[in-house]
Amino acid sequence: MFKIRHIYRIVFLIVAFFIGGQLFSQLKRADEYFKYFEYAKAIPLYEKSLKKIDAKDTLHLIRLGVSYMRTNEYVKAEKIFEGLVKIKGVNPYCYLYYGEVLHVNQKIDEAKTQFKLYAESRPFDQRGKELYTTTEKYHRNDTLNWVKVWNFDKVNTPYSEFSPILYKNGMVFT
Repeated sequence: MFKIRHIYRIVFLIVAFFIGGQLFSQLKRADEYFKYFEYAKAIPLYEKSLKKIDAKDTLHLIRLGVSYMRTNEYVKAEKIFEGLVKIKGVNPYCYLYYGEVLHVNQKIDEAKTQFKLYAESRPFDQRGKELYTTTEKYHRNDTLNWVKVWNFDKVNTPYSEFSPILYKNGMVFT
């Protein structure tokens, strides 16, 4: 009986070590992708890893939310940051990111609230105040009938043109 119990413990430790090592490896790879701005590659690794680890791992949740933002998956990013801002003592940048996501998702009043929370938590960072006032102006002036957009055919072409450079009496695109 003693030997069987001992064997079960050893097998359990080996399996736990293997699973833990694989989880750590996935997070490490996801962090590397995130570090080099390869958000689309980081997302599936973060999603797999976050199902298995503690929900209070705010660093990786923030990185997942930012990855969603950078890949224009704003609805998913909103869900991540909505959960993060409910955690007491969370990184103040969560308020900023959540406000940005809400703003993109046309939830202006909620975005203003988050920008205000960010400005209060980081008074030395002017972004919170600026985003709050800009959002306030946008909300008051949400009908942009005074803006007219047209295609300037002499400059815009169907080709990808980068880096305009003045050359002689004209402009060259490289």
